[in-house]
Amino acid sequence: MLLITCANVANLTLARATAQQKEIVIRLALGASRWQVVRQLLTENFLLALAGGIVGWLLAWWGLALLIATNAAQVPRLQNVRLDGWALGLTLIVSLLTTLLCGLVPALQTTKPDLNQALKEGGKSSTTGSSHNRLRSALVVAEVALSLMLLIGAGLMINSFVRLVTINRGFQPDHLLVAKLDFSISGFTSWVQPTATRPQVTLLALMQRLQAQPGVQSVATINALPQGNTPPRQPILIENSQFTAGQTLCNFTGISPDYFRTLGIPLRQGRAFTEGDVFAAPAVVIINETFAKRYFANENPIGKRLAMEGRTPWQPAGHNPRATSPWSEVVGIVADTRKLNLNADTVPEIYAPYWQYPMQTPELLVRTDANASIVAVAVRDEIKALNKGLPMQKIQTMNELLADVIAEPRFHTMLLGLFGVVALLLLGLFGVVALLLSAIGIYRVISYTVTQRTPEFGIRMALGAQVTDVLKLVIAQGMRLVLLGLVIGLAATFALTRLMKSLLFEVSATDPLTFVLISLLLAGVALLACWIPARRATKV
Repeated sequence: MLLITCANVANLTLARATAQQKEIVIRLALGASRWQVVRQLLTENFLLALAGGIVGWLLAWWGLALLIATNAAQVPRLQNVRLDGWALGLTLIVSLLTTLLCGLVPALQTTKPDLNQALKEGGKSSTTGSSHNRLRSALVVAEVALSLMLLIGAGLMINSFVRLVTINRGFQPDHLLVAKLDFSISGFTSWVQPTATRPQVTLLALMQRLQAQPGVQSVATINALPQGNTPPRQPILIENSQFTAGQTLCNFTGISPDYFRTLGIPLRQGRAFTEGDVFAAPAVVIINETFAKRYFANENPIGKRLAMEGRTPWQPAGHNPRATSPWSEVVGIVADTRKLNLNADTVPEIYAPYWQYPMQTPELLVRTDANASIVAVAVRDEIKALNKGLPMQKIQTMNELLADVIAEPRFHTMLLGLFGVVALLLLGLFGVVALLLSAIGIYRVISYTVTQRTPEFGIRMALGAQVTDVLKLVIAQGMRLVLLGLVIGLAATFALTRLMKSLLFEVSATDPLTFVLISLLLAGVALLACWIPARRATKV
């Protein structure tokens, strides 16, 4: 962003210095040293850059306050961030560097020691010297190339963010509550049914009471919601299969019978779990589509048996145990779901009845037919009424849980468009400003050229040139520079966007659509910037 601004200001500085060329040449001819003239020009640039640095520091202070106010809950320790003396010092250094970047080359160009040649070029009415023209053209090319790089980077980030917040995770997060429970304290259990001699609070009793609450459609439980980026680690042995246990890794999840209905996950084949799939019943499992495609590509998985290494169905003491067997029968196939993180890949998944593989810290899921946050109060009250000693973490909606997951990339994307929602939705604030700076730079150069070539255009039109001829002449001059900048910018962007891979979600670092659309956008804006002064040239 700073380089784009410097290129733009350098072009304006060069144009201003060119207009003062005769004065500068006379100063040099009367004995002023080149360094004295350069120092004068750099001093003017420094005052401008310093003023810009002060304004930028004030905007940064205000922007940080806005950032903290709107994102303190999503970004850890954001409230501790402050602008201090080091930030002020850096601002001063950047202002000094900006002075050199914007003013040194134009100053050196304008104060070249060949006074004879400078006086001749300064006296021409149609041009200000080929060296100055080349420098102005080079600055426009650089500005277009840098702007394209920034615009494509912003476009990839915005595209990535849109995909992130609109991703289909395979379930319906609306009107869904999540509560983490803890049955590890003595006197509580998550699986044993209450009896006259064992009146403990059980997970089943809690679910039955919640199911009776008004506004509750269904209640389910899971041993742990699929979060994190850990790869599948559960070894599986498939009966009569060519795959070994080390080759078949998957995720293991214990769920209650209504889990799929509560989350809105469709059943593709077979049956869901029932209340009869308890510890005394035959061990059964349900697999997802990815598991079926990967390990049962050419056969029907229903009825197949598999064993989970290190896991066997729970056998409570005092109950009539069935014959212990490591094998579980596949009774159904469900649609794939995605984890509650940024990992978009679906992995092989095995679901087992929660009552056959109980856990001490399950997560409760409540599907409501009203506002989930309203029902959350009733759920909390019901849990307290059942037993005040049951530990429980906060109850939150699934959408709030997902919002926490995408907080970091949302923060990164917001940095590109901090000062406006519209800018964020289009290209990000930096991209928009870069686009405007490029348009201003191109317009300024073409406008300056038109001014210098006014007599030429007048002669051409007097000799019979048409309005379209002059338009084409001026626009072609500007668009040649733009196209050269686009080519250089595309090459550089193609190489550098690969460094953004870790920040992108389901978007390639070389996404063709983003590259093409941004290039066309920049070319269109540049064409408009060329057309305005070209139109003025036809009025000669």
